Amino acid sequence: MDEIILVVDDDEELRNITVMALESEGYRVASAEDGLAALSLLRGGLRPKLILTDLMMPVMSGWEFRNELRKDPGFKLIPLIITTGYTEMAPRESINEILAKPVGIDLLLTRVEEILEAA
Repeated sequence: MDEIILVVDDDEELRNITVMALESEGYRVASAEDGLAALSLLRGGLRPKLILTDLMMPVMSGWEFRNELRKDPGFKLIPLIITTGYTEMAPRESINEILAKPVGIDLLLTRVEEILEAA
């Protein structure tokens, strides 16, 4: 598969598990520890087909990251999956999916495949 997926999460262990699971399915994966680092990758030329991001992160939260994506015509159409322990607080607009943490790997991989196929 040629799709690049960007994984954004401040929890290093969870980020690494997610990256490994996606790579085991043949996806190319980039990762960042917060929204600011993810924006830096995007502004540096990374063009993922999908972004998975946590909401509650230091430096730049998933909320702020999503808002920055929406401001940029080059980024606002990238499908977005939010993973969070706070699903009742998550905004619904400009988000393809909200998955409650802890996210089961099978569910995550299924939703990633479905969203990429629909894109």
